[in-house]
Amino acid sequence: MYKKSKYFFSFFDKDSHKYLFYNFFTEVLLGVNDLQHKQIVEIIKNPDIHSDNRYFRVLLSEGFIVMEDTNETSLLEIQHKNAMMKAPVTVTIAPTLACNFSCYYCYQTRKNSHLSKEMADIVIKQINTFKNKKIRINWIGGEPLINLEIMKYISERIHVLYVSSLFTNGYYLDKYIDDINILNLEMIYLTIDGLPEMHNSIRYSKNDSNTFTKILSNIYKVIEKYPGINIVVKTNLKKGADFEFNKYLSLFKGLEGKIRLNPGCIIEKKEKSYIDYSLLYYKDLLKNGFVIYKLPWKKLEGGCPSYNKDSFAISSNGIIHKCIEGIGTDNFIIGNTNRGVFNVDSNRIMNIQNFNIFNNMHCTECVIFPYCMGGCLQEQLFSEAKCKYFKKRLIRAKAMVSHYYNQATIIK
Repeated sequence: MYKKSKYFFSFFDKDSHKYLFYNFFTEVLLGVNDLQHKQIVEIIKNPDIHSDNRYFRVLLSEGFIVMEDTNETSLLEIQHKNAMMKAPVTVTIAPTLACNFSCYYCYQTRKNSHLSKEMADIVIKQINTFKNKKIRINWIGGEPLINLEIMKYISERIHVLYVSSLFTNGYYLDKYIDDINILNLEMIYLTIDGLPEMHNSIRYSKNDSNTFTKILSNIYKVIEKYPGINIVVKTNLKKGADFEFNKYLSLFKGLEGKIRLNPGCIIEKKEKSYIDYSLLYYKDLLKNGFVIYKLPWKKLEGGCPSYNKDSFAISSNGIIHKCIEGIGTDNFIIGNTNRGVFNVDSNRIMNIQNFNIFNNMHCTECVIFPYCMGGCLQEQLFSEAKCKYFKKRLIRAKAMVSHYYNQATIIK
């Protein structure tokens, strides 16, 4: 006895003129013609009476059809637990909440607070307890490089293996290009918001109204000096700015494969999800040879990093949060460093650790659950907007999946 998988969807892709079937659990994409599509639909509806059909064997091997007694959610839960055991401890540090830019869409409160050496010593001590574990440090702000000295201070005193990521506006990268070597950087995330006129109207400083030129120049400098560091350039484009996207891509000509681009859009609350607009740019990226940061359907076996019991984020004022989204806010606070020690509320930690997304049938029965794994843990615990943009993101990705890296397995 067989049944269809609950974790796939299908659609007609106008670009490839094929019907595409994508399984979020097995991460398999099948492309078929009209005649094959009719047969496959019938097989999926009544798999038992079509078990001798050659397409049945393909659908079974690729997970679109499963045995009647197969519990896909339980299998996914096992994968999730195994992934969490291997997941790195994520430590997010905000050396400062001060920033040299005045971007209107920034969600963080700009404060001139800086992480002190006393608080840094507490963080260092905590990180050094994570022996024999993978560790990822995220440096965020404000603009973290404003307090580079404390970043260097911490990095020099960490005695366990780690890699780090820097979230920066990119303005000071040239000034500190030699100093950042000590941070053991694997990734640098920065933002260029469209062409110069648009970018400079959004991302400017008190002393420089043309930050675009400097940031772009700094990208080239970092690539030249540190070719092993991955650079992700986020692009916040306003609605209606799609006409200039190819011009924007031309700015990075010669950097194809050396940087990753992450298109997004600045929108108003009444407008459609930014995914509706940013998806417009994905195909142009691929056609021009660029790597996209985070494929829109990639399965997240480990889910939100906050599920890791050891992960934490510390703000420049010594407040300890459970995740990066809490920095600069009063959200997801789990402790502080007020008494000169790493002091966390064990009850709050216990509540977080006891949360099990696999008990939420609204999520586990959703076709895209293998992709989002419930999404943001903070939203699952404290917000009613639990699905946010994941479903739209995946459903609206249907026009792109055949194009992405030519991954479709064509049934012949």
